[in-house]
Amino acid sequence: MNKKAQAASEFSLASTFSVIAIFVIIAGLWSFGIFSFVNAIPSKCVLPAGIACIDQKIAKDSAVFVLMNNLGTAVTVDRIRMQGCTPSSPGDIKNSEMQKFELNCSLNSGGLKTSFYIDFRKKATNMSQTWEGELLGAVP
Repeated sequence: MNKKAQAASEFSLASTFSVIAIFVIIAGLWSFGIFSFVNAIPSKCVLPAGIACIDQKIAKDSAVFVLMNNLGTAVTVDRIRMQGCTPSSPGDIKNSEMQKFELNCSLNSGGLKTSFYIDFRKKATNMSQTWEGELLGAVP
């Protein structure tokens, strides 16, 4: 084999081993949880106009919502339902005010994208309504 061909094969072999070593290092770090993208998931709560989701917190054992009433009249929230959680306790929200609701849950770690439902009544009419919202975030 001539010298140029030998140099090219040695370079190719060294480059291949370098790439393999990098993949092995990345795989090792990944298995130890160094590269966890769960915390990079934005936390977001979306509801139809009228009741705003001001803040939310998701954990393995609970989901907390802070809701603001912008319907123009006081409402009674009968319950908030979400898969994997027990419904919340009822609460009243006056117009333009906020109220915190907590659900006891049993959620798995990782990314979460789920629907939740708010059963409420406007105090002025006492008619029941159910609105669907969407919750997106990471369960630590």
